[in-house]
Amino acid sequence: FFSINMSPTLWLLCLSLTLGLAVPLGPLSTEAPPFQTAKHPMSPSSLWSSQLKAPYATNEWWEDAVLDHGGNPITPEPLQVMLQADGIQMGLNPKVVAPNTYYIFKVFRYGLKLSFGDPEAVSHSVVGYDAMSVTAQYTNSKSKAPIATLPIVRGSPYVTAIYKDTATVTVNFVGCALLGIQSNVKKSKKAPPSNLIKGTLFTVHLNTTQAWLIHTSEEVTFKWDSRQLVSTTAVKPGFIIRLSALPFTTPSHAQTAHQVLTKYAGCVPHGGTVDVDTDETHVISKILWKATGPAGKPCAPLIVAMPHMQNVLSKKLHIFTGVEYDGLLGPLIGIASSSWVWRMQFTNISWTAPEPLSASFKATLKEQVPKDVKKVGFAPEPYAFGKQVCRYARLSLLAEELGLDEAMAKADASIKDGFSGWFEDGMDTVVYDGTWFGAVPANGLTDAGADFGAGWYNDHHFHYGYWLYAAAVVAKHDPEWAKKYEPHFTALARDIANPSGEDSHFPVYRYFDWYAGHSWASGLMGFVNGRNQESTSEAINAWYGMQLYGEAVGNNNLKQTGRVLLAHELEAARVYWRATDSQMIYPYGFARHKGAGMVWGDKVEQGTWFGAGPVYALAINIMPYTPITEAYLRKDWLRETIPVLKQALTEGNYLDDWRVIVYMAQAVIDPEAAWTALQSVTVRSDEGMTLSNVLWWVGTRPSPDSPDLPLPEPMHSLPANHVQSPNPSAPSSTAQEAPVGGKGLGKQEEPKKHKKGRGWLWFGLLALGIGLAAGYYQYFGGSLRFEEHVQLVASNEKETSQF
Repeated sequence: FFSINMSPTLWLLCLSLTLGLAVPLGPLSTEAPPFQTAKHPMSPSSLWSSQLKAPYATNEWWEDAVLDHGGNPITPEPLQVMLQADGIQMGLNPKVVAPNTYYIFKVFRYGLKLSFGDPEAVSHSVVGYDAMSVTAQYTNSKSKAPIATLPIVRGSPYVTAIYKDTATVTVNFVGCALLGIQSNVKKSKKAPPSNLIKGTLFTVHLNTTQAWLIHTSEEVTFKWDSRQLVSTTAVKPGFIIRLSALPFTTPSHAQTAHQVLTKYAGCVPHGGTVDVDTDETHVISKILWKATGPAGKPCAPLIVAMPHMQNVLSKKLHIFTGVEYDGLLGPLIGIASSSWVWRMQFTNISWTAPEPLSASFKATLKEQVPKDVKKVGFAPEPYAFGKQVCRYARLSLLAEELGLDEAMAKADASIKDGFSGWFEDGMDTVVYDGTWFGAVPANGLTDAGADFGAGWYNDHHFHYGYWLYAAAVVAKHDPEWAKKYEPHFTALARDIANPSGEDSHFPVYRYFDWYAGHSWASGLMGFVNGRNQESTSEAINAWYGMQLYGEAVGNNNLKQTGRVLLAHELEAARVYWRATDSQMIYPYGFARHKGAGMVWGDKVEQGTWFGAGPVYALAINIMPYTPITEAYLRKDWLRETIPVLKQALTEGNYLDDWRVIVYMAQAVIDPEAAWTALQSVTVRSDEGMTLSNVLWWVGTRPSPDSPDLPLPEPMHSLPANHVQSPNPSAPSSTAQEAPVGGKGLGKQEEPKKHKKGRGWLWFGLLALGIGLAAGYYQYFGGSLRFEEHVQLVASNEKETSQF
């Protein structure tokens, strides 16, 4: 069973099976996709460094920095930045609720700009990225020599530039003016001219009532006026400058923020990786921050956590500082820890609803299901088609549950017919994009507006999520069909959620943002408001479809990947797409609408692509109705939301399609009233919904008094069955250069190798013998253990991180 020549991934799998340990996610497959290869009409622009190779990121939070002209803002939080032709512009602007209360936005109005020369003399590009960062570089256009690299890290309250060449440092004030400046160097008795100031820490006061801190790795003298700061002499390679804005807050908190930002200015983050371990009930996720301090030693960087992370990060294992910013999506709390570790519980929802079908609905459903299993013409684009095959999949499962074999066979046959067109001989087919590396519809390559932008990587997880759900149902019933098309559907799963850098055919986690906790839908289309996602419920359905498909074909890795993303997306949807009186991260004027329709990089709106208002915004974030819907339609939210929705329905002219969605949601808290309302509307049966599915939903609702699923809680200690992953999920690109620090900040070094991994040796002796234990230690013994990460954080807390 075991072999000394096994791969590390297989060693870990075998060990986990023997000892019942949690294990990391590996590649879903490394085989070439079974689709014909095509060339994308759009190639990466010069804003992508030539060092970077496919697979390319297509949906990252920073994507707008490399799309169109590249000047659109990106929001790493808490700052907003723009990579412009001659430098990086940054701002911390207050969020604004629109007068109609349907929008919250943070528009850049004023801030600072770190300039690197005349726009004609410099160029810039993205030279690297990983799960938590993107690194830009400005270059001398003539000599091609790099001027400075800028690691832009999720949650970092600093903008950092590491100079690679001798250069003058210029800081411009954009949309504002300098009122005053102070430094940490006392003036000598022979005072310099009043417009010169020297130091390594500068406090800049603007005429917007805002203050910024400028930290430098070496002493520098600035000549200043109301418009800019310019160093009087050129700085040398290795010089580091970090700029951070003090929060809009009270004077006492501003003083605390000043102290904390100064303390951690010397710990420079360069990125981060994600490590995911799973067992049958939970996922333990870890963000490993890559940061260096004085002498290039690893350190604990200051990173702000979003609200959903504050709910799950333990204060016993993480250092919560006194820094707090008012973020677009709620308060952002500063944490100084070298790694973030949290646990999420999996739902136990599988093929059917947790509650058995009520006996009073069975007879009606037995009559209705055969009526709904009728031929419908399939849509020639992937989204509507996906909802149609999902419709048949729901009918197939209902027929199976009711013992209607003929209806089940008809539903499955329709799904098979539909997919044969996409994989073999249809009007539109799936092809493999050999430019960006992904599975796209052929028609979408010729027209960016076709197929809901799927050719440009828009909404794939919505589309393929429906496909995977339908394929899972047929695979459950027909193993031969499942075997024939397993490479096709596995490739679609890899397209939307490849969990491993070992798979070179697709980017890692194309749609999911581990810092934000949810997916981004928009692809290779630039937006001034950043990335966006409208229907988080369809994202949830995608990960649920992956879970079921992995279960149906016996691919546990695929199943667990779906469960991991499902657990995280469920929590982010609850926090950011929902609002209750007890869970209100948004200002009341907006929160009173009970939720968001779309979340953007720098905007939240009670609207959709096709209309505004609570009915459209909230209903699009409820559909489709499958067993997993129960996990995110929480009763506490519905008790406050249903009255808002029903009032909107009486005041507006809405199609019955939208009324059906609302009334089905009402069934969670008042099934009798919902059933009465549903009998007053017509259920269309040509796309995603059927009367059978409506009857099933109402007939499987648990008591309105039953509790909601438990919310995630902080994990205060590590479970005994956790194994440190030897290879955390690889970054999307490995071209990022390890930065070189300035004075006191040497070359980035690897953490010290610890040897507490031998603590596992006795498990090996008992379960597998000395040979297995030796192999395990050889591979894992040098890994930095979780407990030692905590000790490292604690020791870093005791030391100053100033330059």
